[in-house]
Amino acid sequence: GHSKKLFDSNVHKYRKHRIPIIKRHLGSHQKSILDFGCGSGEVIYLLQESGFAVDGFDPSKKAVSSAKKYLKSIRLFSSLGDLDNKYDAITSFSVLQYSENKSEQMEKMVGMLKIGGKLFIGTPKYFSLYALLRRNFTPKEWEYIPKESRLKLVSVEAEVPSYLYDYSSRITQIVKWGIYGMAKFLSIFNIRVHSAYVHVFEKVK
Repeated sequence: GHSKKLFDSNVHKYRKHRIPIIKRHLGSHQKSILDFGCGSGEVIYLLQESGFAVDGFDPSKKAVSSAKKYLKSIRLFSSLGDLDNKYDAITSFSVLQYSENKSEQMEKMVGMLKIGGKLFIGTPKYFSLYALLRRNFTPKEWEYIPKESRLKLVSVEAEVPSYLYDYSSRITQIVKWGIYGMAKFLSIFNIRVHSAYVHVFEKVK
C-alpha cells in the first residue's frame, strides 16, 4: 500500500488537476459517485471533501485494505458483485489502460450509471513522459471506447501538465524540471503541454 507521504502528495496533485474537472461537469450539488479502480483512495478522499457521496471499487484487496487506512465512513469494495447502486457519476483514472478486457470493463461501468449520469475516463496521452515512464498507451487501444448509443461524448480535457508528476530519482527530477522549463516556453505560444486526457461521457439511455 501507499505510504502516508505518497498519499498526501497524490491528494495535493489531484486536488488541483482532477477534482476541478469533475466539479465543472457535476456542479456543487451532492451527487453519488463510484471511483472505479480507486487504488489507495486519494480521489475518493477529495470527492468526499467536496461534498459528494462516494463509494470505491478496486479488484485488488491489497489496494482496498490500503485505502481503508486513510478513508473513514466510505464503502469500499473489491468485488463488483457487491455493488448494488446506480450512480450519478463514475470516475476511473489511469485504470483502463491496464485492463485485459477494456470493452467489458466499460460496459460494467455504463451499466452502473443512472440515465444522464457522467462517466470520467482518465488515460495517458499517447505520447508523453507519463506514458513512457509508466506504461505506453497507443491510439489503437482506444477501440474499447463503446460506439453504442448509450454514451455521448461530452468533453475531452487535459488533466495534468506532464512536468507536475513527481518522480523519485535524481535523473527524473532533472527531466521533470527540463520539461517544466519547456512547458513555460511553449505556453508563450499557447501550446498546451499535458500528459493525460479525461474523456467525459454522458449516459443518454
